[in-house]
Amino acid sequence: MPFIRNTYIVGNGDAPDWILELGPRVIYVKQSDIIPARYYPFFHSDAIESFIYKIPGLSNRYIYSNDDFFFARLHQPSDLFDNQGRALVSLAHWPMAIGNQSIYRASEENTLRALGKQMQLPAFFSTLPSIFRDKNLRSHRRSLIEWLSLVNRNLPRVNVIGHVSQPYLKSEWDAFHDTFRDELETLFTNRFRSDQSISVNMMYMYFLNSIGKARLHFTDSDRLLNRYHSKNKRDRLRQDILTPGSHIRRFCLNDTPVPAEDGWQDYVNRLVLDLIAKPPE
Repeated sequence: MPFIRNTYIVGNGDAPDWILELGPRVIYVKQSDIIPARYYPFFHSDAIESFIYKIPGLSNRYIYSNDDFFFARLHQPSDLFDNQGRALVSLAHWPMAIGNQSIYRASEENTLRALGKQMQLPAFFSTLPSIFRDKNLRSHRRSLIEWLSLVNRNLPRVNVIGHVSQPYLKSEWDAFHDTFRDELETLFTNRFRSDQSISVNMMYMYFLNSIGKARLHFTDSDRLLNRYHSKNKRDRLRQDILTPGSHIRRFCLNDTPVPAEDGWQDYVNRLVLDLIAKPPE
């Protein structure tokens, strides 16, 4: 990403010594310097992400990444923002409110209700979710059950944003905080993720879309690999990423609590080293 001026690493506590080895364009930001004292500290990402825009010197157009997000090929600004300055936000091919864990499902439902109070939500973006195209019967059955569960709860059907690095606009965060003041206040007063949580990044992107500052779209060039996925799926992703001319732009290697002997760490290390050695395309 040759157009990036600075990289900010947001953490809790003092900067680690190795930050200094990365040069002046890598800047460590303490959470306590951007989160108001009346809220600090809290220990869930949605609340922390709500204050990223407070980083001193942050550009109006910025890219936010989790610590398990990667870029697989050379990017230009036009990959992230259009010529009108709108954020180009990629969507996942599954609807909201199908989380397996109750606390995440509650967060998704809270998000949908909050959005529905403020704006006309777009219809579900695909007539046939890609999960239905899976030829594995077991996966198909599970997807069908989740889909029917979603419909039965009478929630608006929209898509989550892709779980990869996404573009943001700093200029609209104050308006977002004003619009969703009550929901955010509830979020900030809970130290940990709870059944009162909301998905802040999801809400923000739909808010940007509603005011004409973002364009939501599908793409086949983003990938999410969960640690519990099979060895075959891991190997396919690695091959897809490293193949010359690969169309994959961004991906996530999502860690989850599983047995330590599953080979995940070796897989991640090997893929990252191979990606560093791959010539930019």
